[in-house]
Amino acid sequence: MATIIDADRILVLDKAELQEYSHPYKLLVEQEGDKTITNLKGKFAKMVVATGVENAHALFEIAEKSYESCKFPEPIKNSLSVTDNRTGKTYELLIKNNTVAATQLL
Repeated sequence: MATIIDADRILVLDKAELQEYSHPYKLLVEQEGDKTITNLKGKFAKMVVATGVENAHALFEIAEKSYESCKFPEPIKNSLSVTDNRTGKTYELLIKNNTVAATQLL
């Protein structure tokens, strides 16, 4: 979690179905301005909480600071590009009915 918590967006999939997609801070809170994790039903928030109370609090603070300094456009509805930081390869995810319908190497 520590390696992605300050990303500008996180994509959460479950069985190739899009569950959540936004800035980590927005995935952790129900309302912008919340000062603690309040989105306890969210899949990403559940993963953060599962790291333990102290760690979850530290991750939340990093996400909140990142969000305050981040300006990013609205998410793309039908596709988005994702770069694998390990390989440097970029993939386009084609999304249809909240499901990743296809991926292709760019």
